[in-house]
Amino acid sequence: MVRITGSATGPRSERSERRGPVGAAGVAVEPEIPQVGKKRRHSNAYKLRILQEADRCGRGELGALLRREGLYHSTIIKWRSWRDKMADITSESSKRQNNRTELLKENQRLQAENLRLKLKIERVEGLLDLQKKAFELLDAMNQDDTKSGSNS
Repeated sequence: MVRITGSATGPRSERSERRGPVGAAGVAVEPEIPQVGKKRRHSNAYKLRILQEADRCGRGELGALLRREGLYHSTIIKWRSWRDKMADITSESSKRQNNRTELLKENQRLQAENLRLKLKIERVEGLLDLQKKAFELLDAMNQDDTKSGSNS
């Protein structure tokens, strides 16, 4: 659509000269520039509140809610899929958290068992050393007895 500013007989103002081309008879012609709507951004709390209201709506009430809030049905559909996706992510993270907790408990149990087994090994090695020393002592005493018995 074309908008004509100024008059055919009147002088053109500085503003009209900057606007654009001049049509026939010296009239400034300016193409109409449609306003571009701004993308609306909604908080997560708002989305969840509207979805709760939409879920509670009976037959015919959803349209009234959408008109009141200035929303489209497709927006509600997108928000529902967003809510479901976020619920899935939350449940997956809680599952991962549960797995992590179970792994930590298992790790602690295994560390305690490892420590218990190390202490048991040390005790067994100590007993083996004691048996070796006792055997060496008895062997030395037996050799002394055989030496002293053969000398007489």
